[in-house]
Amino acid sequence: MAYLSLEIPPGVVKAGSQVESNGRWRDANLMRWHGGRMRPIGGWYAETNALVGAPRSLVTWSTNAGYAQMVLGTNSRIYNWTGGTGIAEIGDSLTGGGTLGAVEMVTSGSTLTCAAGGLDTLLDPDVRFKITGGQNNGNVYTVAAVASEYSLTIDEEFEVDETASITLTYLWKTGAVQGRSNTGWGAGVWNPTATVVTTVTSTTNFTPGISTPMTGDTTTSGEYTTSEGDLELRADLTLGGAYFIPVPVQMNIPAGGVYSLFNVSAASGSFSHKGFRIADSTHNDADYNALYVMSDTTLIVDSKIDDTSWAGFTAESASISTSSLTNGWGRDQSAASILHNCGRWHFNTYGEDLLGVFEQDGRLIYWDASGGTYPLNGALVSNAPTGNKGVLSTQERMVMLYGAGGNTRKIQWSDQEDYSTWAVSATGEAGSFELQTTGDLQIALKVRDSIIAITDEDAHEITYVGQPFIYGRRRLSDTAGIVGPGAVAVIEFAAYWMGPGGFFRYDGGYCDPIPCDVLDYVFTDISTRIDRTKFSQVAAGENRKYGEVWWFYATEAGDGENDKYIAYNYTQKWWTVGTLSRLSWDENNPWGSPFATGSDYKLYRMEQQRTSDADRLEGVTDPGSDYGTNTRTMAFGGASTSDTMTVYAETGDIRVADGSKRIHAQQVITDSETGDTEGFQMRFYSSETPDSTETNQGSVALTSTGYSDVRFSGRYIRYRVEAPFDQDFRVGEMMLKAQTGGDR
Repeated sequence: MAYLSLEIPPGVVKAGSQVESNGRWRDANLMRWHGGRMRPIGGWYAETNALVGAPRSLVTWSTNAGYAQMVLGTNSRIYNWTGGTGIAEIGDSLTGGGTLGAVEMVTSGSTLTCAAGGLDTLLDPDVRFKITGGQNNGNVYTVAAVASEYSLTIDEEFEVDETASITLTYLWKTGAVQGRSNTGWGAGVWNPTATVVTTVTSTTNFTPGISTPMTGDTTTSGEYTTSEGDLELRADLTLGGAYFIPVPVQMNIPAGGVYSLFNVSAASGSFSHKGFRIADSTHNDADYNALYVMSDTTLIVDSKIDDTSWAGFTAESASISTSSLTNGWGRDQSAASILHNCGRWHFNTYGEDLLGVFEQDGRLIYWDASGGTYPLNGALVSNAPTGNKGVLSTQERMVMLYGAGGNTRKIQWSDQEDYSTWAVSATGEAGSFELQTTGDLQIALKVRDSIIAITDEDAHEITYVGQPFIYGRRRLSDTAGIVGPGAVAVIEFAAYWMGPGGFFRYDGGYCDPIPCDVLDYVFTDISTRIDRTKFSQVAAGENRKYGEVWWFYATEAGDGENDKYIAYNYTQKWWTVGTLSRLSWDENNPWGSPFATGSDYKLYRMEQQRTSDADRLEGVTDPGSDYGTNTRTMAFGGASTSDTMTVYAETGDIRVADGSKRIHAQQVITDSETGDTEGFQMRFYSSETPDSTETNQGSVALTSTGYSDVRFSGRYIRYRVEAPFDQDFRVGEMMLKAQTGGDR
């Protein structure tokens, strides 16, 4: 009777088949290898309640007085956290934006009207704005849609309905919760036929507006509304000469169903153009263009796809069924944006102060830590370029903007020690250049004594050279692009990032690809196979204590949010994978623990270790697959074997020699620390050939003696170690007492 070693090298290898992963770990979840032993990753707990919007940006630092600071940016808000349960919203205190007013405006429900006009020049959809004056004084709202220069709607309702002289101040433009690309030819599957998603039935009355041409040279504007029954179609029409110009129309369906019809949610309902069809009415099978989903009961629609106006409508009362049309060849997409990346802030510290650029807004914002109202003193830097991608402060104390001025290849920097001076002069150091690249800049960050600027196709190094050029640059690689601005982490003077087809490392000299044992698995799993905007959601994070870099990404099988991770140990060169939803990560901070934000939009303190040998606390229930948003306090036993075995690692096929011999197993000799035996177990599988049906031999209970009896045989075996979500354990080398022989 021989002893077969079950010692498996650290890391997951998912390349090829089970046989090609012979003697290696094939899959894992929430597992790492550290100090020569396998163990679960640490626990976590929520520090805050849910924030408003998806928090994809997280920055930490200390002020000169030693006060710890954290700023989190979501697609629609900015928050400051300094510890404890309190968190302050700071984005609505920005100053320096454009204003409109003070003129008389009317707020009613979710609609704001201004007879003097000008709303379209200041407020676009998704813009945050503040009201000064009237009973809504000081309130901040987000624009849902601008119907015309005289009218807009917000994504909620005004606190007070009133008519007053008020001023609107443009704060900043918000962005999408998730990346999306379901508009336009080439962005999705082409299919010009109608596909019924749901049916919304109501008694309707379509308002024809003005069906008789007007004469004369004067221009008349007005709102024409007819409301009968349960569905109202309202049009703001601009009339002039012998024709009228079509403008957006608001369709109200009180019974609801708009979200399910267009396959969107309340958090991400907006899109640019999507065809739909009205049937079972006078206008049977007519196609229309949906501009914007305002709510589950309200839709903004423009003119008929196959016509130029709503003039052909006649008033009617009918039951309608609405069918979704997949965008395809011939659909009106003239105003559509093909790709919508998720809303993301780019933060960088400037000494104890903070700089920020929101991608979808593009303006530079500065928070002064020495200001009396800090951190509520954020202000726009009026002289800085606009339309920027992100911001960086250099070691030479210049503020550098990438994607500057709306040019996706441009790098521009301010004068030294002066973030408000951007004009080039003979005595100053402000300047700019364009990278020679076919890619679009995604991120620029400091690594050692240099700056690395990475596009979606290549990577460039920027170094300070002094007068007259100030900064020089060289291309590092033609192929080391990055999938998105959040997909890079800097650790130990090196940057690690996920590219469109691989992983890369830069340490101040050269850019090198990183061999990856799970590459094919990740890029098959990731949802960018059908929607490349999901790359904009990828979040990287450092974990110095364990020598790891993590990347969180959205899978094709998920709900669109980041739901899985891949991790690389840069000291031992192994990879692992698993399921955990995190949107952002920061480890090098004044608190000494990694922080991350979850898909529930809460801030989590990560990698919390067990503080004693205590069993699981009473009252803790098995969260199943939803463990990512549950508090995970690590315990040493006390779990039930009926719990979901969330934490696991399993091997590829193990065979003796060339696989011609059978393995007849009798006993497992374990080397583990597990608390009691209910918190950890093993499971064996056997088969006769790699393609034959596999037999699950059931779980193996560990004993305090280190001997666990088993009875199974097969030419190919593999095993799995598993535990409930909150169990702490250590696993070293194990052995299988077995006999090898022929078929019997």
